[in-house]
Amino acid sequence: MNPAVSLAADAEPTLGAEVEEVRVTGKKDPVQEASPTRTSVDRERLAQPGMRLGEALRVVPGVAIRDTGGYGAFASASLRGGTAAQTPVYFGSVLLNDDVAGTSDLSAFSPALLERVDVYRGHAPLTLERQGLGGAIVLVPRVPRERVLEAGLTAGSLDHTLATLTGGDSGDAGEVIAMATHERATNRYAYRDDRGTLFDARDDAWRLRENADTERTSAVVSARSNLGPASVRVLGFGTRGVQGVPRLAVLPSLAARLAQGRELAAVEVQAPAGDRSVVSVRATGTWARSQYEDPLAELGLGAPSLALTGSRYEQRVAIDHQEERWRLFGSVGALEESLLRRGGEELDANRLTVRVHGGASFDVSERLRIETVLTHDGVATTASGRTITEREGRDGVTQGRLVVRFREGVHEALLVGARYARVPTLGERYGVDGATRGNADLQPESGEAIELVGRSSFGPERLVRVEVAAYARRMRDLIDYTKTSPGTVKPINVGSARLLGAEATLEVKPGESWSLGGVSTLLDAQDTTASSSLENRRLPFRARHVESLFVRVFPEFGHRRTLRFEWRTNVEGERTVDPAGLARIPGQRWSDASLRGTAGALELAVRFGNVFDEARVDVVGYPLPGRTVDVTLAGALP
Repeated sequence: MNPAVSLAADAEPTLGAEVEEVRVTGKKDPVQEASPTRTSVDRERLAQPGMRLGEALRVVPGVAIRDTGGYGAFASASLRGGTAAQTPVYFGSVLLNDDVAGTSDLSAFSPALLERVDVYRGHAPLTLERQGLGGAIVLVPRVPRERVLEAGLTAGSLDHTLATLTGGDSGDAGEVIAMATHERATNRYAYRDDRGTLFDARDDAWRLRENADTERTSAVVSARSNLGPASVRVLGFGTRGVQGVPRLAVLPSLAARLAQGRELAAVEVQAPAGDRSVVSVRATGTWARSQYEDPLAELGLGAPSLALTGSRYEQRVAIDHQEERWRLFGSVGALEESLLRRGGEELDANRLTVRVHGGASFDVSERLRIETVLTHDGVATTASGRTITEREGRDGVTQGRLVVRFREGVHEALLVGARYARVPTLGERYGVDGATRGNADLQPESGEAIELVGRSSFGPERLVRVEVAAYARRMRDLIDYTKTSPGTVKPINVGSARLLGAEATLEVKPGESWSLGGVSTLLDAQDTTASSSLENRRLPFRARHVESLFVRVFPEFGHRRTLRFEWRTNVEGERTVDPAGLARIPGQRWSDASLRGTAGALELAVRFGNVFDEARVDVVGYPLPGRTVDVTLAGALP
């Protein structure tokens, strides 16, 4: 398989990564262990010099990234035509989606801190309590497999530097790892400014991106301790940074600044309850702060400064019981969230969610397995502020899925039917700032989906591996933003939509030291609202086709002497950016290349991003960097 992006067997997200969990005894059938719904991006790709998390995930079928710039710029991910708010992103087992916009900012997590990223398209493990319309994404922190002490330094284009330090140890009693990174960049890259006249190239000029600098320090601690048959896991993460806040390229900002901080902590205890059951108790907390300073009123905040503070606390008790042919999982949890806004229109919003989750699987035969999952959330919300009278609201949403899985040797198939629902976030209901208003009358969005997935391999030593997937989705009461006045937007329920999609992955490995292949995603996303008078029915920001082709060479030259080369060419189709389809982002194509060599405990790597310096953009007015070159030198104690 391609070591950088692989189709992997089913694995359940834990606080750490590939640590051995407390498991019940009993036979495990091959049908139970494999799943064609997970694609993993492993450390081979994540550790490439200058790699940003959003860029690393672009090569996964079904994933769409919206990136607003260089290092430190906001970037979000969505799956299979959904929105970022419909796509849960986890760090270990801790949900990262905030309650301002419901999205997770991928730029807050350096790939250097991660072991791998698991992308579950459509169907995720029974224990993952929240899934989006198209699946879920799990960021897996690094785990030591032996004593390790590493340090690395990366330098490159955009005045980018990254320093990393990692130390850890593992043994029979458990393991512990601590990682720290410090990253900075000016992000002063050239872009073509059309001066607001998209169809008139005569007044175009080259500019440098201004006020886009960033500096961030992050740290992760992950530990597991074995206490007889039980285990205790602890996970902590913290990041703090300051950066400029650039506006649209045609009207760049000069003085707007943002200071951010984010921490999360989680503790989980697992213990056997009899020979075939495991009981787990988990408590997590996340805290986030964003302080905007806008002395020149460039951002439309409605005040010279704006402070957003959010927190989330969750407690969960779960039991996992497994027999030889069937498994039951159930959990009950409570989730408390708060959002404070100070500056401009003040807000104090709180939400309490009680969640009941259950799942079951049954092996009908050695080849056939059936799974079912059901989750119900009861939500109570209160809000008050300077311009908001005391408000209370209650919502209840139910999600579920039914899965039929068949496996015959190397051939595997999966049929999934699912129902999705999401309560509007606090930010969607009560607003973020002066430019992004709230709508207290928003209703939960919901939808249904069906998908068919197949995976197989052919030839000697599985020479050719292939995966295909097709799906159909229907959504109601979609939450989307509409312009209410110049410079102001407001979320509304827009009606209904349907999505049809197909994905394919092909890999050929002719020899032990090289492989080639590619992935392709096709998507037809249409607005089906009966009352809409628009001739264009395409949903904005969704490319009809995305492809990624790769070739990898990885020879070895004796003990601990290796060379790794990868070339990737990526293609994205045209995207509309407004409901009427009048403004469009043209199709784009770019290539990346990386080379890494190791000799004993030393490693030297170089990566060329956007090799041919192609113009790229995900969000209109926010150009992405052109060609970049980054070099990493790293070493480890033997």
